Amino acid sequence: MKKNKSFCSLIFLLLFNTGVFAQYNVGTYDGFAYTVLGSWGNEVPLPIELLWFTAECEAPNVTLNWATASESNNDFFTIERSSDCLNFDIIGTVAGAGNSNQTLYYYFKDANANNGMLYYRLKQTDFDGSFEYSKPISVICNDELLEEIKVYPNPVTDELTIEAIGNNEVLNFEIINPMGEVVCKNSFVQKTTVQTSKLAKGAYVVKIENGQKIEFIKIVKQ
Repeated sequence: MKKNKSFCSLIFLLLFNTGVFAQYNVGTYDGFAYTVLGSWGNEVPLPIELLWFTAECEAPNVTLNWATASESNNDFFTIERSSDCLNFDIIGTVAGAGNSNQTLYYYFKDANANNGMLYYRLKQTDFDGSFEYSKPISVICNDELLEEIKVYPNPVTDELTIEAIGNNEVLNFEIINPMGEVVCKNSFVQKTTVQTSKLAKGAYVVKIENGQKIEFIKIVKQ
């Protein structure tokens, strides 16, 4: 199976519009066509019509929900998870309905989600053993948070302040743009400021970590 890094970048871009909640529906985004389970370019459509596929984190659990409008010979779904959108591990299966012409709802809870950004995809398998993968979705999950972190002002224009109240250890931070690129990184203990006047307008994620815990905070540059 091809490892579509460009599509992972699109996932990261869409994630900014939903915070810790990631969702794909069949449609378009900024001129990019995307589907979850169905046709993509010259791919053969799957024997199910997927209405949506969502992931929501309530640390330390990630809840996955999806729904189908119709199914034909659908045996089961396999749920897979990745931390890099390239290498996926199987974390569970959910039985399919076989054949259906009505809306069906599915649910799976990942009770062993790691901290940070996670990617999920569905593998749909027919009764004859043939299968196909969905496009992945992503979610940011903060488990054990760092000491009280404040990032302000938000939205920001010229200067961003990152403050760790009561902290006494070195923290590393990165500011990540919608394409997943690190545009700024540094270290601090209790408080630091970042010049943001040259950053393009839009949404960013501030990643703060101490080697054991990671926290992600969404900001908007005006």
